[in-house]
Amino acid sequence: MQAENTSHAHLYIKKESLISHLFGISILSVFLPIKIYPFLFLLASLFMLFRMEKKIYAFCVFIFAFVFYCYYSLIYTDINPDIVTAITKLSISSILIISCSIFHYDTSKSREMLSVLNKYLTVIVILSLAQVVILHVQSGWNFIFASNSYDASKLFTNNHSYFGGDDKNMFGAKVALFGLLQYVSSSILKKKNTNRMLALSFLSGALSMSRTPVAFLLAAFIIYKFAIKKGFALKIITVVIFGFFLAAASPYIIEYLRIDSVISGQRSDGMAIRILYWVAVLSNIDVIGMMGNGILSARQFLTEYSVYYNGEPNVHNLYLNTFLDLGFIGLFLYSGFFASLYILMRSMNKRIALVTISCAFIMSCTLYTAYDIEMWCFLSSSLYITRMSKYI
Repeated sequence: MQAENTSHAHLYIKKESLISHLFGISILSVFLPIKIYPFLFLLASLFMLFRMEKKIYAFCVFIFAFVFYCYYSLIYTDINPDIVTAITKLSISSILIISCSIFHYDTSKSREMLSVLNKYLTVIVILSLAQVVILHVQSGWNFIFASNSYDASKLFTNNHSYFGGDDKNMFGAKVALFGLLQYVSSSILKKKNTNRMLALSFLSGALSMSRTPVAFLLAAFIIYKFAIKKGFALKIITVVIFGFFLAAASPYIIEYLRIDSVISGQRSDGMAIRILYWVAVLSNIDVIGMMGNGILSARQFLTEYSVYYNGEPNVHNLYLNTFLDLGFIGLFLYSGFFASLYILMRSMNKRIALVTISCAFIMSCTLYTAYDIEMWCFLSSSLYITRMSKYI
């Protein structure tokens, strides 16, 4: 009888290890040029759901409603391959994040399970740095001092993008998001190389020639240090210290972020163009209405209503894009999902929840749509990490 129990326990542990590795590989696959992540997402979800807790959370209800409404919107949308791809990604991603919330596991194995994911996140950080260095070497380091976003984006047009994608902003955003998760998970595990790995993420972000990852990681680092401080006085001291630092470094920060280009509305500046798109949406709310214009309607809308349009497929703001596509109803459902996910994660670990969800909100205000796989991966990983941290 004892031998039989030992055999069952060994199998139980193996299943948990398998789930951890499948989830880690799924996240890593998002960076690969071969689109195998749908299969891996479904495989990881399948193994998670083999051992499922008998509960359902509020955010799951909002996801079900949001996905259903997206399918309903197809009634008044001219369907094309891009729309099919978008709604397929949304469906698969929603299955993964729901699976992350309800799969059952032995909480005594939380450290081991988090450690497995941390190793995959470490691989992502190292390979991202290697990739961006290869791009600069192949280009002869000609873009290292690019003066505007348009010139900097040419770094990713030399056919040597093997990991992370061939778009400057998307690459930089992924480096920032998953570099943050590597830092958070390493901090939970109390690893010695935590700060060095964060420095590598900063370096990768800077070398990507996108301002987004550097600004994002700096904001995330400040939020993290604020969140982990216990007591109101220590939090105030943290804010004051970083406030002085930012004030002292403001001339360099303003120059690096090219704030003057944004303010002057230069057409070669990505952020300036984003602002034009946002103004176009906010100034034409009556045109969008309750139901929205349909999935991936930004191209047609911006062509007609934006004072400048360079052919991008969305308005570079997840919430405005959701409103444009799905109206007030879609925006309400997605916002309900996002808020209820934060409430759930806060019940597990309020500090990690604050860092990951606030940073997800920051990033999604300048990039991504509700159908993009990267943000769903980040939120799924954040939920996974938060669950594990509860018992470490």
